[in-house]
Amino acid sequence: MKVRYDESFLFPQGQLDYGRALLFPQGRLHGLGAADVVKVDLPSWGSTPLYLKEAEQAAGLPRYPNLPVQSNGLILRSDLIKAQIAENPSLANNPDVVSVLNELLAAQASMGIVSQAAAPAAQQAAVQAAVATQQAQDVANIQAARASADAFQAKQAAEAAAAKAAADAAAAAAAAAAAREPVSLTLDVLSDGTAVLIGKLKDGTSIEVARGSSVDPWLSSRSMTRDSAGQTAAYVKTVQAAAAAADTHKTAVDTSTATVQHTDTTSGTTSTVNAATGAVKVTTPSGATVTGAGTVQAGGVITTVDTKTGTVTTQNTNTGVTTQTNAATGQTVTAVQVTGTPATGGTFMLPGGSTVTTTQPITATGVDSGKLALIGLLGVLLLRGVFK
Repeated sequence: MKVRYDESFLFPQGQLDYGRALLFPQGRLHGLGAADVVKVDLPSWGSTPLYLKEAEQAAGLPRYPNLPVQSNGLILRSDLIKAQIAENPSLANNPDVVSVLNELLAAQASMGIVSQAAAPAAQQAAVQAAVATQQAQDVANIQAARASADAFQAKQAAEAAAAKAAADAAAAAAAAAAAREPVSLTLDVLSDGTAVLIGKLKDGTSIEVARGSSVDPWLSSRSMTRDSAGQTAAYVKTVQAAAAAADTHKTAVDTSTATVQHTDTTSGTTSTVNAATGAVKVTTPSGATVTGAGTVQAGGVITTVDTKTGTVTTQNTNTGVTTQTNAATGQTVTAVQVTGTPATGGTFMLPGGSTVTTTQPITATGVDSGKLALIGLLGVLLLRGVFK
């Protein structure tokens, strides 16, 4: 007796797929559904379900709506094979199809089971209605999903527009505030002894920024204090001035040779330094060249090199703009000296508004690098890569 458990012969993979993918999405007959439905032992095919399983029946009816449904609500497997042969007559020449069909019919006859002629019209209508309902539900689901996606995209677009508007407004407010921030300050004392702090804006206009008891809190909020030289003396530059100072110098570094070239655009003086040998050459605006080792002061700029740390420091003696460059990494720090002198040290303001203070000279040779102001306070940060 030939026993076969692979029912793929029922749905040959030829020019047509005779419903295999439709009826058996898992690829094999057995394994579909949790329970077997009335199996019979066929001479050539062994144990075979006489009726379609529930999943097979649910999948097969939409394709073959006229399949006869028995009184027990099930569909005979032989009726499905007949429907497939009717759809594709060439199956009648397939010996496997003919064999299983004949053996199924013989088994049915021995059991007194007679196939009904066709599915009741009511059942066909129910099947068609169910299919139509499912299709309508699928369309509704797709439309609902699309509407939800459109609403989500619209919400995202609105949120993005609101965020951009808020950012633009904040930027505009910051720009307006920056424009009203003084670049220099002067303290005047009125005849009645009242102190008045006058600020000069970038556009050259002067405004009163604080008066009387408000002067010191205003200065303190910007990390500044009164000038010890007297109440009528010029005050330290503000954060905007320190930030603008960064644009008054240009630095080029050749790390392969430890050479630093610094140009002070305010004075027009250019310093060329070899941080390995300590050689310094300064070219003044007139074209004169001054050379030296360690420190050179010319053209309104003090240029110093520390060969121990490979650090080059320059300072414009008029503006207080100070730069420090690491010849090994090319990193540069810029600050403005707001109190003191290059020889005595003092307070330096960074472009971000923070300050550092030292009592050591910032431009000198023969001084331990740890005691130099910018090397000790800014240079350490520079060497660690904080400033870029």
